[in-house]
Amino acid sequence: MSEQVRRHDHTKWNVFKAPYMLMDKGLSTPNSLTSWIATCNKTTLLFPSAFVVPADLLKKHPINHYLIDDDDWLAIKYLTEDTPGFEWTEEFVQNFATLESFIKFVATIPGNDQKKKIYVRTIPALPMGDFGGTDVRVFIDEVAEVIPLLREQQGDTFNKPHEHCDNIQKKLKLADQGFYATISLEQFEKLLEVYDIDKSLITLVDDPNWLMGCVSFVNTGVHFKMLSVNGDVICSKDQAALYLFQTLVCGVDWHGVDFAVRLDILQTVHSLADYQKDLYVLYEPIVKLIVNSKIKHAEIYRNYGSTDNVMFYNESPVTLVDHSDYVLLCDRYGLPLYEAFEDKLAPYPVWYLRALLMLGWIHGCVQNDEYLEMYILDIAKTIMTALMLAIPQGKRQLMKEVTNEAIRFHSEIIIFDEEQVVKAPFQRKRLLNADTQVTQQEEGPKPTGSENVKTRETNKRK
Repeated sequence: MSEQVRRHDHTKWNVFKAPYMLMDKGLSTPNSLTSWIATCNKTTLLFPSAFVVPADLLKKHPINHYLIDDDDWLAIKYLTEDTPGFEWTEEFVQNFATLESFIKFVATIPGNDQKKKIYVRTIPALPMGDFGGTDVRVFIDEVAEVIPLLREQQGDTFNKPHEHCDNIQKKLKLADQGFYATISLEQFEKLLEVYDIDKSLITLVDDPNWLMGCVSFVNTGVHFKMLSVNGDVICSKDQAALYLFQTLVCGVDWHGVDFAVRLDILQTVHSLADYQKDLYVLYEPIVKLIVNSKIKHAEIYRNYGSTDNVMFYNESPVTLVDHSDYVLLCDRYGLPLYEAFEDKLAPYPVWYLRALLMLGWIHGCVQNDEYLEMYILDIAKTIMTALMLAIPQGKRQLMKEVTNEAIRFHSEIIIFDEEQVVKAPFQRKRLLNADTQVTQQEEGPKPTGSENVKTRETNKRK
């Protein structure tokens, strides 16, 4: 039996990439995930699907998240604004419920003879210094949704489109319910070849919410959110773990806190850090997890925590913080003090100091406990990978080296580029409180993976 001839293997998709996209957010709702306009390649306008539906109706009838362009917008405007006597109704909103229903709806608008263009959101690749990096990803849910629609557009409709959609999703979905998995762009392309899809019908778009989230994250240090195909608010596994760590671990002096409490907090953060790579999670359960942990350990956060802005949220990433302020923070919270050779104790930019403090809080919470050290690798790698988005690209290799040496302060663990580790980028000094000193006297020195560790005299905090 001869192999089936594939007609579309050599077709190419269209691409809208971040450097050629201009984002315009609503002034009244700057943090909204559904109130923005993206200008792509100076020729095409893109909107989120919810942008065109009245807000009061969206509250009652949420719709899926997909991208529409200026051609779609003009067709909708013609029907809703230029048609005498038109009124939005709950029934009419159902035309926007899914990408499939919207495609069918647009095709019925008088005078509109163009097929709806199909846009697939991509998560851009992230270079990680001199070695490694992430690849371009697409959401499995979105892939499963568009393949039957693309087959229909090229005149080769599946007999049972929804079954194919379900089968694709089951085949690719590695995550449990409540999680949103992704696949690489290469995997997506191979899947299109399997189904003989004409790639010219697809336009890949760097996800506007991801782009705006990254800009916000760089400028404020605050984690960012996105939207799933179903319109659910989600965030990446890395961003979610970062949110948990900064909220539950940072800003607390963990010396004197019971082992059981520290174990519970680290296990909570690790529960996310241990998830598979390139996974996205529902945002609301993360918030509930934080609230429940804060309530459960309210006494700890009340007696050992602080309301100070220790993560320098909403500070410009290039604002310089004096070295003496870094010393005071380490002294106050009993954190290791890392002194970089190349900085020569000069003022630290916020993006750099934020990373040093987070690395310090890992050890501050673990406190040399051999049992708790088992959580270091996953937590450190996850939160520092999340933080890389806010690190200047030319400094990411340095930050990986800094991370490696900070973690090796008390253990043999190497977080990044194990085969490439050659030298230590900074000297390390540790501010110890009385509790830590007693612990070390009882247990003896811990092994370290570095030869140049220097320990500062005990500094008892008042």
